[in-house]
Amino acid sequence: MNSCSITWQQVGVVQSYLPNLQELHVGANNISSLAVDLNHRQHDVGVPSSQLAGFMSLQILGLEDNKISAWCEVMRLAGLPSLKRLHLSGNPISAIRYPTYSVPPTALLQQQPPTVDPDEAPPAASSNTSQQQQQRPFPVLEALLLGGCQISSWSDIDQLNRFPALRECRLSGNPLFTAEGGYGGAGRRYEVIGRVGRLTLLNGADVKPRERRDSELRYIMYISADAAEAEAAGQPKQSEEETAASHPRLPELQAKYGKLSAVGVRSAQAGTTISATTAQINLLHGSKSISKKLPRTMTVSALRLLCGRLFKLPADQLVLRLVPKDGGGSPQQQQQQQQQEGEDISQDDTKTLKY
Repeated sequence: MNSCSITWQQVGVVQSYLPNLQELHVGANNISSLAVDLNHRQHDVGVPSSQLAGFMSLQILGLEDNKISAWCEVMRLAGLPSLKRLHLSGNPISAIRYPTYSVPPTALLQQQPPTVDPDEAPPAASSNTSQQQQQRPFPVLEALLLGGCQISSWSDIDQLNRFPALRECRLSGNPLFTAEGGYGGAGRRYEVIGRVGRLTLLNGADVKPRERRDSELRYIMYISADAAEAEAAGQPKQSEEETAASHPRLPELQAKYGKLSAVGVRSAQAGTTISATTAQINLLHGSKSISKKLPRTMTVSALRLLCGRLFKLPADQLVLRLVPKDGGGSPQQQQQQQQQEGEDISQDDTKTLKY
């Protein structure tokens, strides 16, 4: 039902007639609110006057390219017990919030959104509602697509780590990841992975165990480097509590890897330089040249896949040849050295792609 000028109130009618519906798409319908007037009756369409009892089997809901801007509207869907995929790309959503406590299922089913202030104390449980009877919002949501929205704060990304089952997310096209927002898009992928611990698919690309480990380590080093730069600039040192507030996963990651220092951080007296964890790589194919900053831990196998996407070539047929700055070494030696699938990028060299 995309682009049908349907209202959300009318969507509420669908659940009355299709109680076992598993997939629903209502994109591009100018929907701005997900509230249903439960007391409203229209005899010609049979809108129920009781609680929203339908969509119990709904697994996929597409709401792309609508006018939803407030996250509290999204929270009205939090009680759908089977919802696994929620498509919200193209909506002017500017914030993500997830409550830190559970709420009674009846409140969720009746579309009473739980408070979305993560710092607000939970409401007192009623005498007839035990903790066991309460339910976490979005209990089985595995995929949340938010591409092309208005997310501009890392604190919103931290909220994604609170979703209990989230494995897939799309965030491309948000101000936080565009040049206008101060970041170079894919260059901050490692930080999203570092902040959201259960992601296995980000912006359509798999997050494999090695990438997760490298990203989490790089994220810790970034935090350390950022703190060192601030201290060198004469800014007050943040307490551990303040740092943890800005980086909620940091204690967990430090317990996993230990407390790491930024590589190459020097004191202010020595000039304060930070050794980059990336290498500037020039990728060449024919007359086309692309310059990229890539993690030094990136394997040649991953580099080949990247080159395939950038140059629109079959990755499994690509041959990479390393051309060092000084031009030393024969092409055969260079190719033999660099085609070891597990080798990391460890120097600021130029790679030439030949196909």
